[in-house]
Amino acid sequence: MINPRYCEVKNLLRRSRTIDTYFLIKHSCAPYRACQHACMYCDGRAEKYYVEGDFERDIVVRTNFVERLEIELPKLKERGILFLSSGVTDPYQPIEEQCRLMSKASKLLAEYNHPVAVMTKSALAIRDLDNWRRVNEQSRFILMVSLTTLDDRIRQHFEPNASSVEDRVRMIQTFKEAGCVVGISAMPFLPHISDTEDNLIDFYTKMQELDVDFVLSSGLTLRPGVQKDCYMSVVKTHYPHLVEAYRNLYKEERASGNMVKSQASIIYGRMNSLSTQFSFPNMIPHQVYRDMMPAYDSVYVLLSHMIELFKVRGINVQRLKLAFKRYASWLDEEKRYLYRKRKATQLELERKLIYLAESDELMKLLGNRKLTSFLQDIILNHGILDYKTLKLSAKRRQSGVG
Repeated sequence: MINPRYCEVKNLLRRSRTIDTYFLIKHSCAPYRACQHACMYCDGRAEKYYVEGDFERDIVVRTNFVERLEIELPKLKERGILFLSSGVTDPYQPIEEQCRLMSKASKLLAEYNHPVAVMTKSALAIRDLDNWRRVNEQSRFILMVSLTTLDDRIRQHFEPNASSVEDRVRMIQTFKEAGCVVGISAMPFLPHISDTEDNLIDFYTKMQELDVDFVLSSGLTLRPGVQKDCYMSVVKTHYPHLVEAYRNLYKEERASGNMVKSQASIIYGRMNSLSTQFSFPNMIPHQVYRDMMPAYDSVYVLLSHMIELFKVRGINVQRLKLAFKRYASWLDEEKRYLYRKRKATQLELERKLIYLAESDELMKLLGNRKLTSFLQDIILNHGILDYKTLKLSAKRRQSGVG
């Protein structure tokens, strides 16, 4: 039995001037706190997040979620992806069947020209497909499905109240058929359980068959305390032969929950290798986010991603890092002005970026002629970088940036 705690919030949206370059979060919120899915590895169980009560049963319901959305969305200074989820909840957990906060929110958001991303491991999201399809048609919608294994037995052990693997696969197919962007949050792959080479190959092969748009992957972190104790209780029950291996992996008891560095390098190396093999860069592709945010934020994300894409290929990124640092400093200063001046607008900042690209000012800012030429094509000609080939899309000129 769950123990819902109903409350109203004075402020709902979490906002940041600097966009998160991994999940592309600019504005975020969630209708609930804590989670009935009861995932045994969930980082949200850790003490640092201050989730009161029983994480699986004392579910906080923000009853004025939709009303606050309607009030706060028009006041946003910048356009950006609205991320409906958080690290300590799932917006489509079972209580949503009764409360229907996401159902009402999806209907509201279908009336706004605002891109939306939802991350869930619940097939209940299919219920609101018609609304999310409308969002996608006018401003784009991303469904991020949390899925780390094709073995439903593992799912039952570690995600007891979440949708089955079969139902999540069906959800992926349904949203893809509706024309939505669908990505996978493969976080975390479980050491010696779901991160074995055979399991990973099967997983990536299936994602390729489903034609998902991206796969974001990571290993398991176990923060000392409630989270680690909860997870290890499952290992001791269902995988007792792995207890000693886990003790060695997490023997340093880091506050971050990271495993020992030597093993982490091996595990992440394996994931990076398979991501490359199956053409799933471990980041959201440029063609997905290109038009879902202001051009200046899109360039910021792109430069950050390029650093990682080049590093994986063994390309020296020192000059690129310096250019990114210069651009980030310029953007931060411009945004300070944008938020300080009430009448300043996002459109004005976008025009400044175009002016830089049309003049020699972008070269002066970046100090890199080849990168400047590439970004001019991105900014002025609507170019899109293919993360698999590091070339501009076929619709543009076939120039590389390596």
